[in-house]
Amino acid sequence: MITVRALDAGEEGAFGLADHLAWSERPTPASLARDRLVLDGAQALVAVEDGAIVGTAAALALTMTVPGADLGVAGISAVGVLASHRRRGVFRDLMARQLADLHDGEEVVAALYASESGLYGRFGYGPAADSCRLTLPRAHAALRAGPEASGRVRLVTDPPAALADLAPGYERARGQRPGMVRRSDGWWRWWWSDRETEEPTPPLLAVHEQRGAVDGYVVYHLASSWEAGQPQGRLVVRELVGADPEVERSLWGFCLGVDLATEIDAWHRPPDDLLRAWLVEPRWLGVRLYDGMWVRLVDCARALEGRRYAVADRLVVQLHDAGCPWNAGRIELEGGPDGARCRRTRRSAALELDVADLAASYLGMPRLAWLARAGRVVERVPGAAARADRLLGWPVAAWSAEMF
Repeated sequence: MITVRALDAGEEGAFGLADHLAWSERPTPASLARDRLVLDGAQALVAVEDGAIVGTAAALALTMTVPGADLGVAGISAVGVLASHRRRGVFRDLMARQLADLHDGEEVVAALYASESGLYGRFGYGPAADSCRLTLPRAHAALRAGPEASGRVRLVTDPPAALADLAPGYERARGQRPGMVRRSDGWWRWWWSDRETEEPTPPLLAVHEQRGAVDGYVVYHLASSWEAGQPQGRLVVRELVGADPEVERSLWGFCLGVDLATEIDAWHRPPDDLLRAWLVEPRWLGVRLYDGMWVRLVDCARALEGRRYAVADRLVVQLHDAGCPWNAGRIELEGGPDGARCRRTRRSAALELDVADLAASYLGMPRLAWLARAGRVVERVPGAAARADRLLGWPVAAWSAEMF
């Protein structure tokens, strides 16, 4: 018999081993130690059979930027089931227990990155922040004339010693974009260690400085190759963050000028990345859009009250939520730039939808009118979905530099 329970003290090593094996990985002492930097203090669950851990799930206590505010969010990570125990309901039981535990705790929103896009919708998660992959031939990578940041870009020779310098610029960027999460000192150490191990060649770090302070950075590596004596390198951009657009432009200019690269390949970029607007030849920029962060409204009313709204409006929705029945029913949201109130109501609903579809719009992506056209959102009042998009929308696209 398989049971789901909280992780006991002293089981951290077994948890890490099971998590890696679920991903068909062989962990090392170094990788297990790295994981503990982030998992320390997390709410961890295990599925156990005959005393052995066969499934894992963790909820990290994160601070996330939501439209107009900061909010405590549960970052769902380390979810896995051993290959020998799949198709036995272990994943379902872990997710159900986790949602019940979160409802009893402080976090009213959960967020995750899905290994497969079909996994989490059935548990009330919606794709709330898209990501994209950008590819660009360096021969067509010239930037238009535009405002330049007054600082300079320099390479860092000892990245681990410079991590504390990155935090202020990252925090400035985080405050401007929904979906970004605060990084603790331990998280920064894990973040760099993870990048050192994920690529075949060690990553490089370049920072942008103004008046002696770092306000942006880029992590990259060059995948070198040669054909007929000519360089055919691919510059892989793993993370590029700037405190403002001028800093981002300077960092992109640095990347596009690295010698021996014939192609730029930037993974996991925001869907409104400004690179396309800065290029002289934007047609050459390849863009592949995919789902990024998925969001779950654990306590719908408190979650909606925890963010701000670009316009003032009032909306009544009929909400369906099979996984968290305390959310189901008719609610009235009254929101604006200064705050929001959400409560039960008997008034007629303008929209009828599933909690996963509402969650997909929580971070500001205007999706409800699109979903209504697809038949997934029911408009009881004509035009209600467009009104909801105006209310829930935000001028900066949701995205997170961090994947957890």
